[in-house]
Amino acid sequence: MKPEFKPVLLFTDIHSMREFNERQDTKAKALQDVFAYIRKFIEVEEPTEFKDDIYGIFLNRFYEKYVHEFPPIGLNKMLELMSVNTNYINELVDKYDSIEIELDWKTGKAKTPPSFDIYTETPEQNKLTKTLEKLIASVNELKEMGRNVYVGNIIQGTQGALTFDHTDNMLKVNHSFVLGTMR
Repeated sequence: MKPEFKPVLLFTDIHSMREFNERQDTKAKALQDVFAYIRKFIEVEEPTEFKDDIYGIFLNRFYEKYVHEFPPIGLNKMLELMSVNTNYINELVDKYDSIEIELDWKTGKAKTPPSFDIYTETPEQNKLTKTLEKLIASVNELKEMGRNVYVGNIIQGTQGALTFDHTDNMLKVNHSFVLGTMR
């Protein structure tokens, strides 16, 4: 009986995680900004009430609040006389809508954030990863013994199966090589 396959974590895609977090923060800020602006004109007790149509619900609430304070004029004229910058509201709503992340409006974070962890997909990839990790451990052991190790030659000798991480100053398994996506 074959042992059950258990994927091995190759790496966490920090770049994609940062990009996602920036987009998430941009979307949350657009939401905060639109509510900060419309609160100048109407009361907003529960922002989630606006979830279906922020701009449309704002217009309805604005009209309900101010219809009796003006002579019979249209909504656009009321907005103009109250100095409501509808273009600004639309710009913020468009920015919010353009980012395809489903936010929890209470926390300002994604409801279901994606995983940025990349795992092996086959037993052969697991074996290759473990073998390369052993090679890295052996190279590190040689360095600790005071031996000069030219990592560039090792990277070349493994045909790119290893890579050098300049931020951590160490050899690492090249996930693209292991997954077979290396160009």
